[in-house]
Parts: sequence; structure tokens; C-alpha cells
Amino acid sequence: MKSLEEFAFGSTLFHALSEGHASEMAAKRTAMENATKNAGEMIDKLTLTYNRSRQAAITNDLIDIITGKIYFFFIFLRLFIFIFILLNIFIIFLTIKN
Repeated sequence: MKSLEEFAFGSTLFHALSEGHASEMAAKRTAMENATKNAGEMIDKLTLTYNRSRQAAITNDLIDIITGKIYFFFIFLRLFIFIFILLNIFIIFLTIKN
């Protein structure tokens, strides 16, 4: 009978230790799954933030390029008009002189 009681006590103790270890492993696994999920969400948010800032920089560069082209177009247009006026004055001067 004493042997049975020792066996029962040993079995209960082993079962309790095994359950404790299993619970610890389950808690660690759950914690790692949550950490992985949170890291994935953080990576997604940072990627989105990076892409938005990169797109904003590209848009600003395009605006600068387009604005510069428009500016140079108007400078060229003014220069063209100035040259056209000078040519007309020169033609008028030649016709008056002859």
C-alpha cells in the first residue's frame, strides 16, 4: 500500500510539473505570436510612412521641375517677344532709311 501511495504521489507531482512546464511553453508561444504580429503591424506602418514620405518627395521634385519649366518657358517667351519687337523696329528702320 505504501508503494501505491508513493507512486500516486510521484505521479501527481510529475503531472503537476508537466502541466506547469506545458503552461509555461504555451504562454511563451502566445507571447511570441503576439510579438510577431505586433512587429508585422509595425513594419507595415513604417513601410506605409516611408512610401508616403518618398512619394511626397517625388511629388515635390516634379512640382519643382514643372514650375522651373514653366518659368523658363515664360522667360523664353519674353525673350522671343523682345527679339520679335527688335526685328520689327529694325525692319521699320530699314524701310524708313531706304
